[in-house]
Amino acid sequence: MHRLLKLFLIISVAVITGCSDSKKGTVCSVSFDTRGGEAIPAASVEYGQTLEVEDPVREGYTFDGWYSSPDLSAKWNKDDKVTEDTVLYASWTKQTKTISFDTGGADPLESVTLPYGSVFAMPSMSLAREGYSFQGWFYDTAYQEPYSGSFEVTEDVTFHALWKELNYNEIKIMNLISQNDYGVVNGTEAASLLMALQASGHALDYDFPSFLKNIPYSYDGNPEHGFAGDLWADSDQIDAILPSALAEWGNNYGNAEDISGCDPEELIEKVMASHPVIVWVSGRFQTTQPAKFPWGTYRTNPCVMVLCGYDEGNNSFLVADPTGYQEGQYWIGFQQFKNVWSIYPGAVEIY
Repeated sequence: MHRLLKLFLIISVAVITGCSDSKKGTVCSVSFDTRGGEAIPAASVEYGQTLEVEDPVREGYTFDGWYSSPDLSAKWNKDDKVTEDTVLYASWTKQTKTISFDTGGADPLESVTLPYGSVFAMPSMSLAREGYSFQGWFYDTAYQEPYSGSFEVTEDVTFHALWKELNYNEIKIMNLISQNDYGVVNGTEAASLLMALQASGHALDYDFPSFLKNIPYSYDGNPEHGFAGDLWADSDQIDAILPSALAEWGNNYGNAEDISGCDPEELIEKVMASHPVIVWVSGRFQTTQPAKFPWGTYRTNPCVMVLCGYDEGNNSFLVADPTGYQEGQYWIGFQQFKNVWSIYPGAVEIY
């Protein structure tokens, strides 16, 4: 009995040892299912050895490890020994990309995080910066590559806001003149000329009454030759002085140039250069029409004012109005000004 048991044990040990020895030198094949990543060639690994393999690469994804089961339930570790032909399966997590906004001085905007490969379209958003006009979003800080529409997100992107500084200038009128304070019925041209001259540093020793004493009167009733009519009461004449004669008068004190008929945009340039411009418009910018006279064409409801400021943000002029309306100074929209002024585009630049 003891001999039989001893023989059985010897045979058992021999069988076990022989099975183990039979695997030595055996080469196992390990192949890789990268599941969308770059292909990795199969590896040959000696039985019982561990496997060293680099992490696969897949654009837009982060590698999470190898698994020995297709359902990714069995994680493969680097110290696991290869004992049979094996297929390893890659596990991935889709990356996220960040869309950031460099607002360039405006209030900051929150960044947007999106999955790799998703489509981004610029959302509608309110972007404002005082004194500037928003010109659009750009991919680069040199503002050479504008955003032009939706795109597939494959990397982090920062958009840069481009701004254009808005033109703004306000010329200080030293003394706002309201002709009504002096009992002057007509003569907005004279009051405007004196305000413009003094804003440019000329005729500083004059007040309105003393300045009026020097007004050039027309010798033939033509306002192109001087003031035609009556300063103190309405007359049968036009009661006005036109740009050419006013510019000639103004040159006695400073520099005055008749720029009548210029492009309206040029008026902006003059004001931005701190040159007040005397303009022939209508009272309170009300509707006006061309009017025919023996000496030429003028307008109905005439009034003369000074352009003394411009704000591109609101596209408007600041005017000094010698009738005293709105306390003598107010803003008027460029288009409304242009509509009235173009009926008779009279203008005299002072500098």
